[in-house]
Amino acid sequence: MDKKRQHYVWKHYLKPWTMDEKIWWSRNGKIMPPTALVNVGIRKHFYEIEKLNGTERFFVKKFIEGCHPTVTSGLFLCHFHRNKRYQ
Repeated sequence: MDKKRQHYVWKHYLKPWTMDEKIWWSRNGKIMPPTALVNVGIRKHFYEIEKLNGTERFFVKKFIEGCHPTVTSGLFLCHFHRNKRYQ
């Protein structure tokens, strides 16, 4: 089963701030009604990996080029340079 509603704030982290299994929260400075933790700190597909755009690929490539040679000699870099998806 593919989970679409993914928490970016760990539910167990918020648990101490609950009262009667609900938590008070605010949006844009407005106090909202208390709600269950299952509805707080979530976003659809939060952990989904998206394809890098040209600027992001350039940044990653330059970052890796600036690393110490012991870092850049690994198999990951060989894969990175050979895989056309990253160029």
